[in-house]
Amino acid sequence: MPAKLGPDGQRVHLSGEMHTGTFSIVEFSATPEAEPETFCETEDRFFCLLEGEWEVRVGEDQFQVKAGGSFHAPPGVSYDYRVISPFGRAVVLLTRQGIRIPA
Repeated sequence: MPAKLGPDGQRVHLSGEMHTGTFSIVEFSATPEAEPETFCETEDRFFCLLEGEWEVRVGEDQFQVKAGGSFHAPPGVSYDYRVISPFGRAVVLLTRQGIRIPA
């Protein structure tokens, strides 16, 4: 099944409409200018970096993640990231309802 284009240009590999609605898998690219969402009340978000290097904050924890690394942003905990390489690309697993793309 080919990926669908999501609302912000990301590639949606699996959305809630494609199965039980319990999770989604999204791939996206980011540059140092990206301003990520910093809080999600209802979803777990698990990021796996495919390219680049990011500076990440999840709650009170701050760390760097390189391609091949990952991090988790649980629901109700603020997070943000900054791409510190020229380009970054990640796959994100969103649990609960996940992203919903109209057919």
